[in-house]
Amino acid sequence: MCEVNLPVLPRSDLLIDIEDAKREALRVGYPVMLKSTAGSGGKGMCQCLNEKDLENLYEKFQRSAQKYLINDGLYLERYVENGRHIEIEIFGDGKGFIVSFAERDCSLQRRNQKILEESPAMNLSEQIRCAMRNFAVQLTSFVHYRSVGTVEIIYGIDLVEWMVKLAFSEQIDEIYQLSKPFGHAVELRLCSENPLNDFCPSVGKISEVEFPKTTEDIRIDTWICSGIEICPFYDSLLAKIIVHGENRQETITKLSFVLQQINLWGIETNLHFLRQLISSELFFNEQNISLQFLTKLFHYEPKGIEIIRSGTFTAIQDYPGRIGFWNIEISPSGPMNHFAFTRKELLDAN
Repeated sequence: MCEVNLPVLPRSDLLIDIEDAKREALRVGYPVMLKSTAGSGGKGMCQCLNEKDLENLYEKFQRSAQKYLINDGLYLERYVENGRHIEIEIFGDGKGFIVSFAERDCSLQRRNQKILEESPAMNLSEQIRCAMRNFAVQLTSFVHYRSVGTVEIIYGIDLVEWMVKLAFSEQIDEIYQLSKPFGHAVELRLCSENPLNDFCPSVGKISEVEFPKTTEDIRIDTWICSGIEICPFYDSLLAKIIVHGENRQETITKLSFVLQQINLWGIETNLHFLRQLISSELFFNEQNISLQFLTKLFHYEPKGIEIIRSGTFTAIQDYPGRIGFWNIEISPSGPMNHFAFTRKELLDAN
């Protein structure tokens, strides 16, 4: 990137040992982000605020990288506090011709992994917006980049179609006319994780799932269906919900409606977390969007309870209860009522 005079963060080369890391960190300037050369998808990054942090974390982080990423190569770079994660979509023909599409803001992250993406990025001057797109074009043109710059697409252009055209050596000049962005789009990631338990992975059978119908403005990419088993061996992503509108306010309103139409039973998911996030005033205020949003600004307030241990006379009641059967919320006979015994007989196939 330096060869094409693009601004980059102060960084080190491949680190030799902890002493080399400490020297480089002083040169780069604290705080620093210690990174694995094999890291991706938000994994393989460790923030160090000072030299003590670096000393305490270096060897542990290197062992972890070797174990889980099969590579113990490390480097470090300056950590940007309260920064934003913004990506530029590009498409190249391998000969230096590059088309850049609208940017997308991926700043809402948990554990360095994206929760929400939206385009265009809000609270961004046109000068910075244009500069970022120019940087992306300069870099990819310099290396004669071929095909699509990323596989996560939130645009109305069929980039897979253009990849096929490129493979058949067809002219792609007209894609430049399609690259002008319009409206606003937001993508959310529905995952099998438990917000009540520090977002730990959730496994089990999905007893039933219902998604709203898709339209021109609503797209749901998913692989799940009722009866499918979620195991702990793969990524927790269940679905991507993508909504498009004329502006951010309209898109958020549509997205909130879509989330309310999703019903999923059988396992714990982050669905209620996403609903609360989208409806919060903090998210609606575009000035708040940064990498610190989910850690320092937004605080999830669960509406349910988690049963740690139950007993014979444990009952879970849902207000307003069984309307028409009695005038109080809790069954007069407690959990051992006629309804409970009837369900038991059905489960036992009696």
